[in-house]
Amino acid sequence: MKKYKYEDPEFGTIILLPHPTARHFIFKIRNNTLQITVPDGIRYTQITQSINQNRENIRKIYARKNDTILRPGTLLETRSFTIAIQTHIKKNFLFRLQNKILYVFCPEDADVESQEVQKIISSGIKRFIKQAAIEYLPKRLNTLAHNLNIRYNHVSVSHGRKRLGRCDTQHNILLSYHLMFLPERLIDYVIFHELAHLSEMNHGDRFHQLCNQYCQGQEKSLEKELKAFPFPID
Repeated sequence: MKKYKYEDPEFGTIILLPHPTARHFIFKIRNNTLQITVPDGIRYTQITQSINQNRENIRKIYARKNDTILRPGTLLETRSFTIAIQTHIKKNFLFRLQNKILYVFCPEDADVESQEVQKIISSGIKRFIKQAAIEYLPKRLNTLAHNLNIRYNHVSVSHGRKRLGRCDTQHNILLSYHLMFLPERLIDYVIFHELAHLSEMNHGDRFHQLCNQYCQGQEKSLEKELKAFPFPID
């Protein structure tokens, strides 16, 4: 995919990513640089107009990206439990799941903003998130598939953050444990998306019609909400 640069007085250098199937602008932050997926053949005047119309939303995206430090006092909600990060006087990190609260205890003198400490905290959280996902996601998939009278072959749980779900030609479905950070309506949207792929293995009009039917007419709004969701862990 070709990349083009666009200079903005507020956001600096912006990377433009033309895509032949893009229907609208998609704003993302990568390495603290704004990247915009745009339809092929779009004019610079249209790009400028879209950026100006979305400045406030772009600022919010930057704000979320700049506040991803997992530090004492942080509370994170997941589908199965709440994550509470605290300090303690011991020298080691401790993770304890009790009464649907995952307590993450950090040493008082730990440099929580360091990459090493952030990795320790996120890795510990991921262990519990994955186990919760293994218990929850297959059951939820089975319930939704049963309600729609749809059959699939096998389901497994993955660690992917960028790809939250996948369906292959053998009708196997893969769901990421990062889904556990989402509200139920968005978890269901991802599952409906993969169930629609059992009939349509592409993203054509028939696929979107089917997915929208499963989502009770809410596919576009749910897709937009998912794209804007601030995942706390990569």
